[in-house]
Amino acid sequence: MKANINGVTLKNVIEYRGIETDHAIQADIYLGKMKIGTYDSNARGGPVDVDLLPEYRDHIRRIAVGFFEKFENGFFPTSNEGFGMTIQELYKDTPTEGLIGELVELYDTEKYYKRLTKGGSPVLTIYKKGTERMYISWESEDMMATQRESCEKKYGKIEKIILSLADLQINI
Repeated sequence: MKANINGVTLKNVIEYRGIETDHAIQADIYLGKMKIGTYDSNARGGPVDVDLLPEYRDHIRRIAVGFFEKFENGFFPTSNEGFGMTIQELYKDTPTEGLIGELVELYDTEKYYKRLTKGGSPVLTIYKKGTERMYISWESEDMMATQRESCEKKYGKIEKIILSLADLQINI
């Protein structure tokens, strides 16, 4: 299972330190088993670069528009805090770039979740306070529930609860 949105996934991901940011990514974009483009987060301070094969641009744009109709604030709803608008509004002219940005968030979360489950912690809670995210793993949902109130006071509101890799598979 790979994190995906309607079958769109990132593969061959290269993470590197950029000039403007500590976390930059280059990746191939796949639809099912077919490579349909590339992504570069452009850590030089410019816009992201999403380059799709021409015959897939409209299809991916339709997926993106459908995604933002369902998740107007994105899959991680507090990602847009500070913009003063929904993610859907932010990416209304460039929904494909927004979709791939959401896919990068899913990829990062998947990577972290896989690391945690190897250590025996199958529940991941993502808290958000300001612009900072806090990832806390739990051995069970019951354990998470007993600590929820104290963690929300300390780390902010819950952004997402991930119980399995299936929670990172989005079909619209």
